[in-house]
Amino acid sequence: MYKIIVCDLDETLISRDRTISRENIEAIRKATEAGVKFVPCTGRGYNSVHNTTSQLGLFDQKDQYVISYNGGAITENKDEKQLYFQGITFEEAEAIVNCFKKMKFMAPPSNGLIPIGSEQIEKGMKQILKPEFIATLTRKPVTYGGGVSFIIEAGIAYGGDSGRVVNEQRKSVIIRLKL
Repeated sequence: MYKIIVCDLDETLISRDRTISRENIEAIRKATEAGVKFVPCTGRGYNSVHNTTSQLGLFDQKDQYVISYNGGAITENKDEKQLYFQGITFEEAEAIVNCFKKMKFMAPPSNGLIPIGSEQIEKGMKQILKPEFIATLTRKPVTYGGGVSFIIEAGIAYGGDSGRVVNEQRKSVIIRLKL
């Protein structure tokens, strides 16, 4: 008998119309009732899968887990207890942004862009930065002249662990990603 099932979410368990089939929900519930752990695995952040774990009866459940951030975090669903987190440094993020600036690639059509959403961006920033102030914004995907599709999602945070430490002092940082 299986002890654990680890399953990708987007376009695997969750279809393009963002639903989970009734058959899959029932099969997962039967498996978990039989003692099998069902672990959603996603590139998205933990907070973005709350609706999914609720549908599957796993939300806020002890001994049930989510693997998120492409394996960068493992969280127990009960009390959102983070068991493992491996983020990247500011310098690594900056290097990635600089590489993207040098790349020339075709953007996908706007129907392929799925926003994270202001609520999920805020939850993620609060969990990681623990700021005194936070504001977020999401605009729906659009395609402008030249056929380039894009989406705008932004968050700003002040205080807590936000910013960059320079000479033992936390400094404000503005990160702008333009692809």
